[in-house]
Amino acid sequence: MRLEYDPPGYRKDAFNCPNCGVWAHQSWQEIRAAAGAMTFDWRRFQVSACQRCGLLALWRSYGGENRTDSDGSTYGTPVEWRLVYPLASPVPLPNEDMSESVARLYTEARGVFAVSERAAAALLRLALERLTVELGDDVGPLHQRIDRLVANRGLPVIVQQTLDAVRVIGNNAVHAGEIQMEEMPGAAQALFGALNFIVERLVTQEKQMRGIIAGLPESERNKITG
Repeated sequence: MRLEYDPPGYRKDAFNCPNCGVWAHQSWQEIRAAAGAMTFDWRRFQVSACQRCGLLALWRSYGGENRTDSDGSTYGTPVEWRLVYPLASPVPLPNEDMSESVARLYTEARGVFAVSERAAAALLRLALERLTVELGDDVGPLHQRIDRLVANRGLPVIVQQTLDAVRVIGNNAVHAGEIQMEEMPGAAQALFGALNFIVERLVTQEKQMRGIIAGLPESERNKITG
């Protein structure tokens, strides 16, 4: 089954076109030029063509440089292909049950993602902090709020890990830490899905369950404790 929103991705056969917005198959082409015809490294660029609207999207590769570690050893940075034109966000829309204030931060992060993944990750971390306040906890640093949220609601480990992923990567987007954004291709993009997952688990599913309980006969609802 196709996802409701399938973000553009390098060399994917099909995705939601950044030009027309419709899910469609894509064809890929390398940019070729005669020797000496261009002054930049054209091998770093490729184009995808939408089979529905016919418009092109431009992709550029980043990374692949050799670096020297503190002990003198060399290593190559990962190669990541990014959509550079049009500046459409390759990430999904916010969960429809996301509150207005949290969705505003999410949408701002979505708007800057194409030009700064670091800024997007920092904004998503702020959105998570805002979400914890709306869920009733505004005391102490975010990691303590997450611990209490998990304990009080009996959340599974996967939810705690997702919460911590948004917190840790968002922190490192602002402050230098052990995680370097440049060395984690796709990390910032994954945070959008993570925040939507968190809202789905903590807001949408609980709303659905309240609706189920509200639909029971009153005589049966009275038998339910809590």
